[in-house]
Amino acid sequence: MRTSYVRFFFFIVLSIYFYSCDDQETTPLTNTQTPVTLTQEAPPRRFMETITRRLRVRETPDLEGTVLHILSDGVLVEFLYDSTNFTTEIIYNRKTYNAHWYKIQTEEKIEGWVYAAFVQFLPKEQNQKVVIQRETAELLEAANEERPEFTKKQQKQMQEPVNEGSITNYKNYLANLDRSNPNSIGQAINRFTTLFINHTNENTRDAAYIAFHNFYTNVLKTLQNSTNMNQYQHLATEIKRYQRATMQSDAFTRSLAANGINFGLKNGQVVLAEDVDFLYRVFYRECSIPMRAYMNQYQLEVPNFWLDNETLLIAPKELARWTLSWNYFVATYPDFVWHADAKRRLDKQLNILLQGTEKTPAFDPQTYILKAEFLQAYRHITDNYPESKIGRTFTEYVQTLKRNDWKMSSTVTEAQNKVLRLLVL
Repeated sequence: MRTSYVRFFFFIVLSIYFYSCDDQETTPLTNTQTPVTLTQEAPPRRFMETITRRLRVRETPDLEGTVLHILSDGVLVEFLYDSTNFTTEIIYNRKTYNAHWYKIQTEEKIEGWVYAAFVQFLPKEQNQKVVIQRETAELLEAANEERPEFTKKQQKQMQEPVNEGSITNYKNYLANLDRSNPNSIGQAINRFTTLFINHTNENTRDAAYIAFHNFYTNVLKTLQNSTNMNQYQHLATEIKRYQRATMQSDAFTRSLAANGINFGLKNGQVVLAEDVDFLYRVFYRECSIPMRAYMNQYQLEVPNFWLDNETLLIAPKELARWTLSWNYFVATYPDFVWHADAKRRLDKQLNILLQGTEKTPAFDPQTYILKAEFLQAYRHITDNYPESKIGRTFTEYVQTLKRNDWKMSSTVTEAQNKVLRLLVL
């Protein structure tokens, strides 16, 4: 299975998924619709979103089926191309429904049946984006010792040297741009296109993208420090609801949007944030396979403000998934031009996974006992990837914790340092 994921990623995940999407697929299935059926031998992956607060995933497609899992509103599930040829009538919130059942798989790999009236298929473009992210995450999260299979052409491309002269010229150009002007980002992109697209190898384009991203980050920081955000705080509700806000308020916001900067929420306040989707659209196709994998993981992390003021804003289990991804990435692409940055991300996330943060400690400050949510994160690694290096390392760490009654001690600290030595150093 892992080998097939590797092959699938390198030969399919970067392709465009062509399939037809009926208008009916964006609405819940009712008694006037027919169930979705398998129409091809290798169908594209399809995702649906739940549209009710407590959707039961059942073992069988009926109201008496054992409940395997309960999904909240807005959760993505994967359609397994199986649906009933009969409908079930129910009354919910004083409304009568008569719909089929869909077989689905949750992100936790739980397979079961859901009532079709309470899910809706994602629109084509959104589904395509989810497919790419999921395939990349699954590849990276495999965290095994197996190296990807590259074609001879890909292997040769990955070994080509960076054109340092071109990179130096580009950096000099960026150094002379006005970092207080968002339009400088557009100028930097235009110069990237002129110098590197169709003229250099992928490794050189990767190095140029790194130079651009460093410049982009500095422009964003400059604008964050110089922009009066009070006039945009009314957009907080819109961002909470749609994860984005209109960028058509005035000439300044239109300029921001055109150059890859948008609004985000941090501690409930509207702030200027990186538009990762913008960067993805501009640079993704021009970069190497390792850089694309890097960008996919980066895209999951950056917009979420997952760590703020020493407070962990995501569940430790989600952090474990990210750590698995970076662990696999670092081991798989040792010659990647941004390898040091990927290793830094792995080191940071591993430290937080092992120790927590000042405001979200892994061990209870009063009892010094490991918190349950952190143990759950470790178990996600050990249960799903027991034969990988990271799986074996965390298995040993969990055994040390158990021998110490799950309490912080000098022995546990030594075990943490060993985890870092084995996986990072």
